[in-house]
Amino acid sequence: MGKIVLVTGGRRSGKSQFAERYALRLSENPLYLASGVAVDEEFLKRIEYHKQQRGKRFKTIEEPLEVKKVIVSLEPSQVILWECLTMWLSNRFHAKGWDFSEEDEREGEEELHALVSCVHTKHHTLVVVTNEIGLGVVPADPLSRRYSDVLGRYNQYVASVAEEVYFLVSGIAWRLK
Repeated sequence: MGKIVLVTGGRRSGKSQFAERYALRLSENPLYLASGVAVDEEFLKRIEYHKQQRGKRFKTIEEPLEVKKVIVSLEPSQVILWECLTMWLSNRFHAKGWDFSEEDEREGEEELHALVSCVHTKHHTLVVVTNEIGLGVVPADPLSRRYSDVLGRYNQYVASVAEEVYFLVSGIAWRLK
């Protein structure tokens, strides 16, 4: 049986470092599944920073959309750190020209369900990093509200199937589940 661990929190809360330490406790050579896409110079610097921080301790696969296909292709019983659900959803919004319909949301849900099923079938441990963006004000524009709503629902789903859930604030992890 596989295991899912959700690591959530706000921006710069320490999620990545916590998730990396967690994965390294379970495996000497975990897989880092990166969904971030360098859309500008600043984001490229963020990606490079993360790569430098993890060093050579992780094997890295960069995949912005087809996360389930990567997980299906792996040998059984892998420790996988997926960074992150938030970027994966953003990539899905971008692929749809930012017009993310209810059908698109259902397709994303189905993808997450299939991903979870694969993790369990192949006895993987999947550490999922995501952002908790629903703690602030309601976004001012419809697109941002739609994104926030969908991410909130996806986060709720992953948390419901996760064996462990951690919430980070200022580098401090609180185990919620």
